[in-house]
Amino acid sequence: MPVVAGLLAVLVLALPGTARADSVAPSCSVGDSPVQCDAWHSAAVTLRWTWSPSGETSTSGCDTQTFAVDTPPTGTSVICTVTWDTVFAGSKTTVLVDRTAPVVTAAIPDRPPDHDGWYNHPVAFSFQGSDSPSGIASCDRVVFADPAATAGSVVGGCTDLAGNRTTASFPVPYDSTPPAPAQVTAAPGDRSITLSWKAPPDTAAIQVARSAPGSATGPAVIYAGTGDHATDRGLRNGVRYRYLVTVLDRAGNATATRLSAVPTASSLRPVSGSRVATPPRLTWAHARGARYYNVQLMRRGHKILSAWPRSAHLQLRAVWTFRGKTHRLKPGAYRWYVWPGHGPRSAHRYGALLGSSVFRVMP
Repeated sequence: MPVVAGLLAVLVLALPGTARADSVAPSCSVGDSPVQCDAWHSAAVTLRWTWSPSGETSTSGCDTQTFAVDTPPTGTSVICTVTWDTVFAGSKTTVLVDRTAPVVTAAIPDRPPDHDGWYNHPVAFSFQGSDSPSGIASCDRVVFADPAATAGSVVGGCTDLAGNRTTASFPVPYDSTPPAPAQVTAAPGDRSITLSWKAPPDTAAIQVARSAPGSATGPAVIYAGTGDHATDRGLRNGVRYRYLVTVLDRAGNATATRLSAVPTASSLRPVSGSRVATPPRLTWAHARGARYYNVQLMRRGHKILSAWPRSAHLQLRAVWTFRGKTHRLKPGAYRWYVWPGHGPRSAHRYGALLGSSVFRVMP
């Protein structure tokens, strides 16, 4: 009997009692290991046929074949038919081979960036890919949290149905390290305070917020930008104002510095109550008509220095001599006074006291 053209599925045509339905059977192997024929494989597959009983008169399509290249997505179908005189039996199998690794096409984050295109908290990425002929079986989901360990890239991959795998990396704009704090100083003025700062190199912006005693509205932002100073005006002299100077980096990480200051109409600097670690430069406003000034420095109620500078400032020293005795600027509190001098110094003509202030030398 001839083979029927277009034979599909399992072909069994036999006279009763002369051939069994399972008399023709395929077997597949990869190397020396038997495998399932109709499953995807990532290596060359060898197809062999067996049949019973022996003594066949002819076969068709039953030669041993090795499939070493990719098959179509639906696989390659092979039909083997065996004839015993007037009886024949046949079987069909499909071989699936995919030796091509998948392509990783994207890593999709599970949320938008935290700040201005940057992430500063752990974020999960779902990898996506494409593959032919077998198709994608699975792709990784990777939580990115430590750029130092991954050189700033998320690494993951996809696996196809044949077991081929490809990994890829994608850069992640990630920074979770807060910037260094700004070095901030406050210079009180008449109803104003000027804040100056030196920001770290990775600063993207500076924000300054002020809190006033008894305020019911909370801190008020008085500055936001990229400059190096800000002047807070319209304040009340003698009232202590507290400031929070926040450094923001490009990823939105923040580090805050706290300080306080009291505005004053006095022109004397350092401002009364200041703490210094080195000999300070005493300054005051120029007095009209003054030809010189008399500055007196007191410690524990005793005068330890009297000087007559011609300009409105006096740089103190760590060691000096006054009335034949050597003095040192030791830790502790010091009060100083300044008067304007008129005419020649020998005239001893002094104007009204310009002011008095206290500073403390820290250990």
